[in-house]
Parts: sequence; structure tokens; C-alpha cells
Amino acid sequence: PLYDVRNTGDVLIEIAKGVGGSVARAFPWKDFQDALKAAIKGVFLSKRGSIKAEDLDGFWQALIEQGGWWDSHYPFGEWKKRFSTPSGKFEFFSLAMERRLKETAKKDSKEMNQILESLRIEATGEKVFLPHFEKPGPMGDEKEYPFHLIPYVPMTAAEGRGANQPFLQEIYGPQLYERWDSWVEINPETARILGINDGDPVWVESKAGKVKTKARLFPGAQLQCVHIPYGQGHKAYGRWAKGRGVNPNELLSREYDYLGGFVSYYSARVKVYKT
Repeated sequence: PLYDVRNTGDVLIEIAKGVGGSVARAFPWKDFQDALKAAIKGVFLSKRGSIKAEDLDGFWQALIEQGGWWDSHYPFGEWKKRFSTPSGKFEFFSLAMERRLKETAKKDSKEMNQILESLRIEATGEKVFLPHFEKPGPMGDEKEYPFHLIPYVPMTAAEGRGANQPFLQEIYGPQLYERWDSWVEINPETARILGINDGDPVWVESKAGKVKTKARLFPGAQLQCVHIPYGQGHKAYGRWAKGRGVNPNELLSREYDYLGGFVSYYSARVKVYKT
């Protein structure tokens, strides 16, 4: 570092040691250079790339002298270098996933189809291990809850972290000139059938709960879908964020995309009605 300053890594390590306890144990290095040496140890142990050395100190010195490390060039056709699979070849589906599933079935004394059924995976054969669509379990009866809820993250919400920034609140919903609050986007034709006008206060209700917000008519919304933006509905997070708008997560049940293991954000069904 130039002038009378210190490297950020050195500062963080010293602060961690001052805090003590588990924080200090998480930073076991004496300084940032020591941390860098620990980080490149794996590269040295791989015995590959542009630098060859007998020990870690020699590897470090060569790294400094050469200004970096580069992986070695590979001749075209050396597929084992390109594919880190057990076979060394391209796999059209994951053999590791197949092997793990068979091991689980054997361990639990179950058939493969029983394991798949417990995971709510309807596909069979090789398709199980290929990218494919699995219909999520619906959150609510279609007759009682006729609309799909599509929550989304506006760019202005900064992944939900922007609610405590007044400027971002001011430009929160530019497509509808909305700010400092939430809304539910409804297709104008759908709103006409429901007897809802632009700006009406409405309830959006699922089997998990309900929220009160403002209806905004938006031609970009599909007829059978309603859309609520993420970013509002905080119960804390400072004076600019607290107590404004609604959180669409309050309408979601504990349902999962069992194929990927993630929360199923888009399978909730809702109904919308005037307050």
C-alpha cells in the first residue's frame, strides 16, 4: 500500500484478534501475506500449472517472480483434463446423482421408485437425472384461489436491501409511478371482471394468509396471474423501511421445488377482492 496506510486484510486480521474468541480463531494467520500463502497451498499441492517447486516457500517465491500462476495448456482431445467426471467423459446425465440415489435406496432398503415418490419426482428412468420440469404442488384450490401469485424483485429494490434508502423508495415502481409502498398488478380485463378499479384497496388472500394493498391495473400482467413486488413489508430495518407496504412471502406456504430443493415461490394460488 502507498503512503501511511495498511492493507485491508492486515487490518481485518488485527481486528479479529482484538475481538478474540471464535472470531479470532476464524482468522488464524499472522498477517494478510500469511493468509495468501495458505490460500495458494492447494494450488501448490495440485502439482499442476506453470510453476513447479519442491516446497511451498519455493512455490511462493516463483509466484512473486513470475507475477502469477497459469494452468497449463492442454492439447485438443485430452477430455480427462476437461471433464472431471468418474469416466473422464461428457455425461448426458449426472452419474453421481444416479449413484447417490441408488446408495440412498440401498441404505433405506427401498426401491428407486419409492425414493423418487418421497421426493415428489414424477419422472422415471434417465429423465430423472436430466434437466426437466416437475409440476409443483399447488398452494390452494383453483376454484377458491383462481390466480397464480407471481412475486418479483424490482431492480430498484436492490434485492430487498434498498428499502432503507429514500432515493430507491422514490423510484421503487417506475413502470407504474409507484413509490414508498406496495401494490398488486392485475390485468385490466381481470380487474374488470372482479369489479376492481385502478388504485382500489384490495385483499390478496391465499391459504397461508392475506395482505392488504393497492390494486394497479397493468397490461403486462397475465390474465390468470397477479404480481406483487418484493422489497417492502419490513417490520424493522430503519425508519425509511419499517411499516411500509406488504411482504408477498406472507402469502406463501411451506412448499418446495423438490427437484432442486428450493422454496417454490411461484406455486401459490390467491384470490383478490375489494376491501
